[in-house]
Amino acid sequence: MKVIQVEIMGKSGSRATIFRSGNSVVVNIWHLQENPLVLADSLVIPASSYMRVEAAKLQKQLDEYCGTTGDVDDYLSELLRFAD
Repeated sequence: MKVIQVEIMGKSGSRATIFRSGNSVVVNIWHLQENPLVLADSLVIPASSYMRVEAAKLQKQLDEYCGTTGDVDDYLSELLRFAD
């Protein structure tokens, strides 16, 4: 089995898609603005990099608060799925 993309929805309806492109993990973050989703940010993370900082950014954008280590770890595990 090979997972090619993951979509995550935050508490406010914001969403992120995570997938691998070449040697990088790509995260597209979409915010809900009066019904349509609007691309708000796109992160391109080298697969060999330290991803905890990027996971914290993703968690904060989707959950709209600065999370605890456990909150960030949930997002980190999804990013690491595409790191190797």
